Amino acid sequence: MAEKVIHYEDNIFFLYILIKTMKDGLKLDLAAGFFNQKIAQDIFFYASTIDHIYKKLKTNPHLLKRIEYMKNMQRLKKCFAELIDDILSKRAPLSLSFGSYTERLRTVARRQEDDINEIRTLLTSNKNEKTDSESLVSAEEFKYLLAREEENS
Repeated sequence: MAEKVIHYEDNIFFLYILIKTMKDGLKLDLAAGFFNQKIAQDIFFYASTIDHIYKKLKTNPHLLKRIEYMKNMQRLKKCFAELIDDILSKRAPLSLSFGSYTERLRTVARRQEDDINEIRTLLTSNKNEKTDSESLVSAEEFKYLLAREEENS
């Protein structure tokens, strides 16, 4: 059975909107009894889903628009890391109710930071490769033009 097509742009955007909404919502003075377990479940769902999409992106170097998707993934991971940092740093009013999730949240936050650094490295190396390949193409074009010039002489 063929693997389903992943619409990276839509998935990344949707996750970004969800995380941004949660990040903004955590600024409210919410009742922990109603929301902390749901928020924790959502955070771990986001972590799992982001990780899955990132692995698919990482393992498919021939994907069209991959660099654009990686930039969007980096932005998503930064926003997600900020959300977790808000909770761990107790900047969100509801933060105190996440005590039992602290270690799992730290692990997720570390993974996000590692991936952000990995994406940064990939994007930097890709810029260098692109510059080299652009130079190569220009040199090949130049050789072709010279060869044609010699044939016409």
